[in-house]
Amino acid sequence: MACIVRYVLMGALLAVFSVLPASSETSFEKVARFMERTIERYGNMEASLTEALGAPSERSVTKHTSPHDPNYTYELVSMDFGPKGAQAVVYRDSDKELLVNLVATTPKLVFGKNVRVGSPKSAVIRELGAPAEERDNEMRYEDESGYVDIVFRLDLGGTVRRMSFSVWMD
Repeated sequence: MACIVRYVLMGALLAVFSVLPASSETSFEKVARFMERTIERYGNMEASLTEALGAPSERSVTKHTSPHDPNYTYELVSMDFGPKGAQAVVYRDSDKELLVNLVATTPKLVFGKNVRVGSPKSAVIRELGAPAEERDNEMRYEDESGYVDIVFRLDLGGTVRRMSFSVWMD
């Protein structure tokens, strides 16, 4: 009798789990997809950012030398898009450009599929899953390498008020 009960319970569990949506996507894969969608929207270079957001109201370029190799130099191009509610930093060396920081403070910018300032916390979780860290009205996500950091600052009601991503260069 116990054997029959066990098979009936197992059958019931299998039936329940077979109708639930399967999500094999890991949190790191969700972060990667979120970043891909964001980069597709704004691009990964200064020219694509200005095409998407218009000319920045402020722009500055700082030159740097690598602490690991005194012959390697690069620039950080900082841009403030004023009324668009966006600030960005692009890393540039002789071979490439890479968007390394984007901050949004108005609903005009969309990250991922459809997360923007003004979105509820539930919209962020629906798209990215549970955050890697959550404290002081801040939700933080990172990629598998630890070099990408996505942060959502929420008001006391759980609404996104500021969102940003950073790509940390080594």
